[in-house]
Amino acid sequence: MPFTKTDLHLCLFLLGLLSLTYAGHLSSVDENLIAQVVESIAERGELSLGPMFQTLPGPDGQYYSRYGIGFPLLIVPFYYLGSGLKYCFPDSQLFCGNHHIFAMLLTSILTTVGTGWLFYRLCLRLGAEKYAAVSLSLGLIIGTSFWPYSQTLYRLTVSALVLILTLDRTIDHQRNPSALSLFAIAGLVALGLNIREDLILAFGALGFFSILRGNMRDRLLRAGAFWGGLAGAAIIWGLHNYIRFGTFFIENYADLSFNYPLIISVPELLYGLRRGLIFYSPLALLLPLSFFAAKRHKYIDLWLICLGILSFYTLLYGKSSMWHGGVCWGPRHLYFLLPFALLPGIWLLDSKPRVWVIVFFVIAFGWGIVVNWPGIYAYQGAHESFLERPSFFELLFKPIESVDYVGFKDFDLWWIRSIKLKPYSIWPYLFLTIIITTLYYGYKLLRDIQSQRINREISVDRDIKLLSEDESR
Repeated sequence: MPFTKTDLHLCLFLLGLLSLTYAGHLSSVDENLIAQVVESIAERGELSLGPMFQTLPGPDGQYYSRYGIGFPLLIVPFYYLGSGLKYCFPDSQLFCGNHHIFAMLLTSILTTVGTGWLFYRLCLRLGAEKYAAVSLSLGLIIGTSFWPYSQTLYRLTVSALVLILTLDRTIDHQRNPSALSLFAIAGLVALGLNIREDLILAFGALGFFSILRGNMRDRLLRAGAFWGGLAGAAIIWGLHNYIRFGTFFIENYADLSFNYPLIISVPELLYGLRRGLIFYSPLALLLPLSFFAAKRHKYIDLWLICLGILSFYTLLYGKSSMWHGGVCWGPRHLYFLLPFALLPGIWLLDSKPRVWVIVFFVIAFGWGIVVNWPGIYAYQGAHESFLERPSFFELLFKPIESVDYVGFKDFDLWWIRSIKLKPYSIWPYLFLTIIITTLYYGYKLLRDIQSQRINREISVDRDIKLLSEDESR
C-alpha cells in the first residue's frame, strides 16, 4: 500500500502528542540495564557490565546482561545522538542529568508512533474503513497503556511493533505471494526472538495462522519462513550467549518460579484495579465483543489467533512469580498484546456500525485516557496505578527539587519541567509550537476521515443512480 497523506498526518499527530508528554529519564532498574548495555557497546565495543540487577557472571569474571541483543543494537544510534547533545549543550540543565539517556528514550516515542502507524496499515489491509482504522490506531496508542509506556525504555513496545509487522507481512503473502514478504517474515522472527525470547508463543500462533489460507506451496513457503527465522534467531541467540557466558544456552528466567496460582493472578491481570488489562485498557473488550462480526466477515480464524495469543500470555505470566510486573504502571506484561485485542474491532466498526458499538468505543476510549493519564504526568517509579495517583495540579505547581534528577514527587512532563527551569527562554515558544502543530495535524487527520466518508457516500449515490437509470431503460 502506498504511503498517503493520511499516513503522514497520523504519524505527525502521534509524534507531536507523545513528544508533548515526553519524560526524558528512566524509571526502573530494567531500563537502566538496557541503557548500560547500549553504553558498553557504544563506548567500548563490548557487552560487559558491572554487577547489577539481571546480570550474570561470564567465564572471564565480567558481568553480562541476560537479555537479548536485539533491542540494545536498535538504540545505539540514539546514544550517539546523545553524544551530539552533550557536545552542543555540555552544561545544560534540560536533559535530566544524562544527555545519552535522554536521547535513547526517544526510541520509545518513535517505536510507539511506528506501532500506531503499522496497526493502522494492518487494519486497512484487512478491509477496514479509513475512519475505523484511524480510530482503532488512536485508541491503541492514546486510549490504552501504550501512552504511559511511551516514556519508558522497555522492550515491550518494540515487541508489539515486530508482531504487528509480522502479521501484516503474513497476510500480504497470503494474498500476494512474494519472496520479499518471506524474507521479511524470517527477519522479523529472528529479530523478535532476540528482543524477547518469550515472543516464541506469539510467533508460533502467527505461524499457525500463516498456513490456514492459500495453496499448499505458499503455505509451505510461509511455514519455511517462520522456521527459518526461528533457526536464525537460535543461531544469533546462541552465539550471543557463547560470547557472554561461554555456553550456547542459558535459562534467562531461571530466577523466576512458575507455580503461582492462576486463580489469583489471572483475575488481577484481566480486570484488577492495579494490574488489570481491561481496567486500564477497556478497548480490549473489542476482542470478545467482535466474535460474531468476525464470523460474519469470514475471519474467525484470525479472531481465534488473537484470542489465543492473549490467552497464552495471560496464563504464562499468571504462573510467574513476577506476574504483577514489579515496579511498573498497570498491566506491564500484557499491554504490548493489545493490538490483537483491538484488531477484531475493524469488523464491528464497519461501514455502518451499530449505535452501541460507537457508544462503547467512545466510552472505552475516554476511560482509557482518564485512567492512564496519571501514568503520564506522575513518576512511574513511585505511582504504579490509578489508585495511587497524585493530584495533577499539586504536582504541576510544586517546585522542582533537583535539576539533574527527577524525584518520586516531581511532575514528570519534560516540557513543563523545562519551562520551569528556563521560564524566560525559548522553550515556552517551542512548546506552544508543538501544541499548535499537533492540533493542526489532528485537524488534518479528521478532515481525511471526513473526506473519505463523503467520497464513499457520493460513490454509493452515483451507483444507485446509475442502477436506477439502467432499470428504467
